[in-house]
Amino acid sequence: PNQPTIQLSPPAPINFNSVELKWTCSNMDPNKLKHFEIWMGTSPGNYQLKGNSGQNTSFQVGNLPPNTTYYFVIKAIGHDNGILAVSNEVFFKL
Repeated sequence: PNQPTIQLSPPAPINFNSVELKWTCSNMDPNKLKHFEIWMGTSPGNYQLKGNSGQNTSFQVGNLPPNTTYYFVIKAIGHDNGILAVSNEVFFKL
């Protein structure tokens, strides 16, 4: 079977210090999915866990200091706490 994939869209600004992330999944078995994790950082490839969205495919990130570029990836986590898929990286400058 094909590997599950996550396609993360460019972040959408909500207000001066918040963005909304939205993503789509392909080949994701909902019975294996525990939750999605949102990872964020201020340099490419260097992230910290920001939260999890359950099985929702959107997440709002707020209280972001302005004049900073933020980088995001989404990880799909299985019931065994293993990583099912990792999204592409997107970035946004507030």
